[in-house]
Amino acid sequence: MSKRMRSCVAFARFAREHRIDPGELAELLTLAERAFKAGEREANTGRSADPARRRFEAKAKELRFGVRWPGLLPSLTRSGRDIYLPEV
Repeated sequence: MSKRMRSCVAFARFAREHRIDPGELAELLTLAERAFKAGEREANTGRSADPARRRFEAKAKELRFGVRWPGLLPSLTRSGRDIYLPEV
């Protein structure tokens, strides 16, 4: 199975397991990627990544997730457990 196919399967499984519309999940992943890139910029230039992080957190909250930031990439939380976003 190709890497792209594995990514598609991981995306579909995540959406099904967490009962999220695929369009909503795509938006959440896009916001996570933007927050990651903003965090890299912040580390290199000092320009705050807070706006990008807040947009991601607002979308995650809308989808009934909490958010933790163990590094530049966020992890989601629900019912006291960590949930990592699928790699795409």
